[in-house]
Amino acid sequence: MVQQMNLSERRAQAEAKKETEESIAAERFVRRALVHTFEQATDALANKDFRSATLYLQIAVECAPDSPHIYYTLARAYALNKENKNALAALRKAVEKGYADREGIEKNADFESLRSLPGYTKLIEQLKKGP
Repeated sequence: MVQQMNLSERRAQAEAKKETEESIAAERFVRRALVHTFEQATDALANKDFRSATLYLQIAVECAPDSPHIYYTLARAYALNKENKNALAALRKAVEKGYADREGIEKNADFESLRSLPGYTKLIEQLKKGP
């Protein structure tokens, strides 16, 4: 589905900043896709449909690959879907992109399944040290 939307290509057009009709249309398309998929993911999480949430959030990541918040939310969805390896990878990516709320991660019950993993402990220690 992501490939059919040509998100990478449209994002590249939008980021070109040439102010052409194509680049403006591409930017609008990517923004709409981001808003739509993030809203759908939020609804899916609220309805405990974690599989759908992860799919929507994967599309959202394609729209905004530098957003730590989207990676953080994707990590939550993966963790709730018991996909611990993917959850940890998404959480690590959120931190790489700038997510720094260590206490929030530690207190979030959604990450309970990750707490015993060495990668989780390493990530928390990294956050304790700061940037």
